[in-house]
Amino acid sequence: MNKTKLIKSVLKNQKKAINKKTELEKEFNKEWNKWGNITKKEIKFL
Repeated sequence: MNKTKLIKSVLKNQKKAINKKTELEKEFNKEWNKWGNITKKEIKFL
């Protein structure tokens, strides 16, 4: 496999990973918002 192909495939995989991460963060934020501000304040004290 030549370098160009290798780099392209790495970039493609990185992009997939970043998209997945973004999706997970969106889900996490949705759940986080359900807990409300009280929990956030409590966590700061931990």
